[in-house]
Amino acid sequence: MTGRTTRPVLAFSALALLAALAPGAGTADEPPPASAAGDPVQADGPAAGRAGPGAATATDAGTARPREHRAAPGEREDTSQQDGRTGARPATRHRDDGRPPGHGGGEPAARPRAADRVAAPARRPLALSVAVGPAARARALTTADTLAAHAARIQRRVAAYHRWGLQPPPPRPAPPVVKPRVRGATVVRRVPTDDRVVFLTIDDGARKSPEFLRMVDDLDIPVTSFLADDEAVLRPGYGYFRRLEVLGGTVQNHTLTHPYLPALSYREQRREICGQQDRIQEEMGGPQPRLFRPPYGAYDRDTLRAARACGLDAVVLWGMEAWADRIDFQEPGADLYPGAVILTHYRGPASWGDGGTMADMLRGVLEAAAEQGYAVGRLEDYL
Repeated sequence: MTGRTTRPVLAFSALALLAALAPGAGTADEPPPASAAGDPVQADGPAAGRAGPGAATATDAGTARPREHRAAPGEREDTSQQDGRTGARPATRHRDDGRPPGHGGGEPAARPRAADRVAAPARRPLALSVAVGPAARARALTTADTLAAHAARIQRRVAAYHRWGLQPPPPRPAPPVVKPRVRGATVVRRVPTDDRVVFLTIDDGARKSPEFLRMVDDLDIPVTSFLADDEAVLRPGYGYFRRLEVLGGTVQNHTLTHPYLPALSYREQRREICGQQDRIQEEMGGPQPRLFRPPYGAYDRDTLRAARACGLDAVVLWGMEAWADRIDFQEPGADLYPGAVILTHYRGPASWGDGGTMADMLRGVLEAAAEQGYAVGRLEDYL
């Protein structure tokens, strides 16, 4: 009796495996677990392998299905034919006289037609194969969507550069995971990095060019603005810089009235610097600035002490200045270099002459960057 009870269970195991692989049975992404012998594990716990006649088995979908094949009294199970596709042995019922039911003379049962065999699962992308669970599949889809969006942004950016008649510079490198530590009004003339990246910083805020704003938007150029309040408030005011901030720009401190700081007392310098901290926070919202640029690049010990008292981390100077028609280097004949800080100003044709505009200035910077293989980065990503 023990052999007759075990053989139906083994036969059912093979049929359960075929039913699980059939289209619509269970979930395609989570096949039933397999034992070391290749048969599906029917249950966990002490009840495994002891299901009697008529017992229900759990499908992948979690519903109970009655066993469809049971050995009738007087019948035995034959596992003599191996199914080469699945490795399972299909059960063939025999009477005690050894003949298959419905056949005479002991003829072998007909093999199923190819069309009747269980269809193989549809091919899936490698990342989404049946061995991948829901969480891994979701991560794969998220990664694919991110890569597709990044590729689309690059295509739009290249097209925008061509519209402006420019050659795209290299893409911005990923910012450092750990920024160089600057605290207590550290003086910075060059950002410490080996990346081929330069930084565009613009002072004052008097001239507010709509064309420049469109260009920054189209070309995705990060800009750091060091604003002096008496110029930034000029029409249309801080709203222009709030729009620039939406496009990825940032606003930092350049004093209230743009004075020559070494000529002032410590108390007067502190009023200029701390006063602009409050104005920028009032106009722009968010935290107060972390970076400060002294007007004309002039500072003394009192300037640094006042900047520290006002909560500023770094005093940012520069290594070159961009105009509408050229770039002036502090070292004549020098080229761009990693971490270079470029200074320019919110100016227009009246200041630059020859009809030069902010867009002309930006065009010159981008042409130099593309020619020498440099990207334009965001200063705050590195300091």
